[in-house]
Amino acid sequence: MLYFDKKGELIIDDEPQEEMTIEEKEKLFRYDLFKDILRNILESNEPLEWNVAKKTYSAFVINRCLANQTNFLGLALAMNQYGSSIKPELHYKLLQKIIQPKRIRFLGYFKENKATKDIKAISTFFNISVNETQNLLTFLSDKDVKYILKNITNFETDKVTRR
Repeated sequence: MLYFDKKGELIIDDEPQEEMTIEEKEKLFRYDLFKDILRNILESNEPLEWNVAKKTYSAFVINRCLANQTNFLGLALAMNQYGSSIKPELHYKLLQKIIQPKRIRFLGYFKENKATKDIKAISTFFNISVNETQNLLTFLSDKDVKYILKNITNFETDKVTRR
């Protein structure tokens, strides 16, 4: 192995490195919530090893993803009702047993679009609710909205430079 020491000199180390034990590798391994856990719930009857899955398991995110499809909306609602009293492991096992596995299911996750960010920026600047902002923006053209956003960002930068 080649590396530099603190003085910047090249050190050549020919000693074989100790390999990590299986337990150390398992400690470092994590399941991905969307690729592994959610896919396992929807497409497989094989349960994941819970000791590893519990590191990244989030019942809220799983329920939110399930609520995107009308087939699972009632299930997600029921799970959300009792979500705080159900342990994550039981939540996972219930979903694993209730949902019939299919080959491939796509569950999108809601993403915030640019218009929503603009509405939030305007509502926080003028200190009004998001609903009021949406109602007010119906009367304005896109050009007016861009002008307001431009002035908000200019005001924010001026405010920072004045400090």
